[in-house]
Amino acid sequence: MQLIQSSLDDLTDTLSNGIISIRLDTLNQPMAQIQAHYKTVADILDTAYDIAERNLTESEHERQMGRLQQRLDDRLQACANNIPGWLTQIHNFLNANGERAFMRQLSQQAWNESPDLVAYYSRSKTVVLDYWITVSKGIDLLQIAHGAQGVRFDEGQRAIDRHIRQLLDQERNFVRFIGNETIRLAETILLDPSSPHPFFWETNQDTYAAAEDVGATQTRISVNTRNPVEWRMDPWPPVNLETFDPLRGYPVALNQVGQRGIMCPGGRHGLALEPFARPTCTWSIKPREPGNNRYSFKFISGLVRQANNGYYMITRPSAGVPGRIMSLLTRLHREDGSHFFYVKPQGLAATS
Repeated sequence: MQLIQSSLDDLTDTLSNGIISIRLDTLNQPMAQIQAHYKTVADILDTAYDIAERNLTESEHERQMGRLQQRLDDRLQACANNIPGWLTQIHNFLNANGERAFMRQLSQQAWNESPDLVAYYSRSKTVVLDYWITVSKGIDLLQIAHGAQGVRFDEGQRAIDRHIRQLLDQERNFVRFIGNETIRLAETILLDPSSPHPFFWETNQDTYAAAEDVGATQTRISVNTRNPVEWRMDPWPPVNLETFDPLRGYPVALNQVGQRGIMCPGGRHGLALEPFARPTCTWSIKPREPGNNRYSFKFISGLVRQANNGYYMITRPSAGVPGRIMSLLTRLHREDGSHFFYVKPQGLAATS
């Protein structure tokens, strides 16, 4: 919850004034009311359990439980009367369309403020979780009200089913704006952030990156093979699970499975696997834009080859060699497909 609130506070400070105004004026009141109803109902139920455990006379027990039941019915009636409208209000805000739609602006702002896909996903998800938790509590209250004999809830199960469908629609909308592959990649990493993660590295031409020996101590990274070649991303510096903050990013060292060395700038061909390099040649992997399923690889090491910091991997023709090889460029142009790659995680995948 602390992560949710800190991310929410950060994004609220940076989202457009229009979105902030809409959120404060339109959603704060219904969200606060749902939270208040939920807390009150929980308190009443806790009190009922306490009364049941006390050593009371039968008449005193019935008197106290009767008063408590009346309080619960009154609160649940208020829930049945008001929560369906509040949930619809929240849904219409979260699933709005157009250039100024909340989810569009959220995803763009999160992308602008994030160094890589893990931070981008985490920043976006923690914000919408604040809404979804409240919506789920509202649905829970409606289900309790529907089962209470002293509450009139004419819509009943129809309303509950409608709001469950709306919540699923909100999740689909989130996937559309954030990107299904980004969510899958980020959640695969976040399931076990301290471990290496194997992946396939594919170009927009249906070829895969692979190291090639071109001398006793030299390699180049070609993108000519049609068969998948497994690579591995290792978090660096190593992740301490107690202090790990996904909002700060997830720099990784890259190496090809079965080969010695990590991917570093340098050599006659621009990029190479260096067998004796310490794992400080690190990269950030980020989607091309919000919702896109292709990624840039940006060099971000602060200890070695600092002259290459901020450079991006691309593919280019190789003089005298058929096909293309990996190289570096100082700036990306989104329209050039050779600047962006598909990253397909292998092994354990997220289930969202």
